[in-house]
Parts: sequence; C-alpha cells; structure tokens
Amino acid sequence: IAFRDLRDARDWRVIVSVPSLATLPNRIRTLPQDAAFMRMIVRQADGLYAKAEFLREKAIRMYRLGKAPPIVRDPYEPPSREMKKSDHPIICFLGRLDAIKRPWIFFQLARDLPDLEFHVMGRTTVPSDYLPLIEPYRKLRNLKFFGWTFGDLKSRLLERSWVLANTSVHESYPTSFLEAWGHECAVLC
Repeated sequence: IAFRDLRDARDWRVIVSVPSLATLPNRIRTLPQDAAFMRMIVRQADGLYAKAEFLREKAIRMYRLGKAPPIVRDPYEPPSREMKKSDHPIICFLGRLDAIKRPWIFFQLARDLPDLEFHVMGRTTVPSDYLPLIEPYRKLRNLKFFGWTFGDLKSRLLERSWVLANTSVHESYPTSFLEAWGHECAVLC
C-alpha cells in the first residue's frame, strides 16, 4: 500500500465545505480510510510505503502503525530538454475543474489580471458542470481552455508557463506539482 492522499476527519470537514456532485461519491468511496477494518487491512499488507514525509506521520496516526513506512518517490521523469519560457508571464492550472479544486478562483484571477495570460488544462468529472462553470469566463481574451491535456501538448504548455496555480481546498501530494517543477514552473497555492 502506498499512502498518497490520506484523508482524516479534519480533511473531510474541509473537503465537504465546498459542495458538489463530485464530492459526495468521492467521500463515500474514501470515508472509511481510518476505520477499524481499514487499520486491520493496512496492518496485514505485505508492504507499506509513503509518497512523502508528512504522509508517513499521518499514516502512523491514522492506522496506529508501530513504525514509519519508508518513502517511495513517484517515478516522474522530467523532460531532458532545456526549458524555454514564454516571453510574457503565463499562469497555468492543471487538474480537474471540480468544486474541490475551486477553479473559479483561477478564472477570477484571469479576469482581474488582464495583462497576464492564463491557461487551463483540465475538465470536470461531471460533464454537465463544465459549460456552466466556464461560460462566464469564456470571453476573456487572456484565458484559454485546453481541456484534458496529455503528453507533448501538456509538456509544451508547462514549459512555456511561469507559474502553476493550485486553488484546491485540499491537496496531498499532487503529480501536477512534480510536473510543474520538472518544467521549471513555480507552484502557487
């Protein structure tokens, strides 16, 4: 078991403070992470690992472990090319456009900072939420929506970006941070 996004009762109080259709199924799926039966399953696992130091401590607390699990890093390989940033500032958003991520804060930044360019890489997990979410911001000339982006397109957009903005109400250890750092982007939370 690799601990990546452990959510205890305190985390859930924060997460459900932003109501959405995507939050309820997510909560139902992961709520028993620190339940007694999960502690038993965790303790019987052949191996326990954590993705970061703070997750080791949280795993010890949540599952009453006798020792800290070793850290196993993500096998992310940053591009080997020299990064070429845009001549003008680009701020990007990379992730789901679900309520927990509060993407409207990013869109409002684009509205409030018209001299900067903003790129959005992602969509909602509830398709019917996508158009109503972006509609008030679609006419902003400095805000571009790319939808889900993968591979070379994502890499090129990150390469040109100066900052990855994360507006989420809760994060643990997001891959988007590794990708941003691998493309020489600052991360703003």
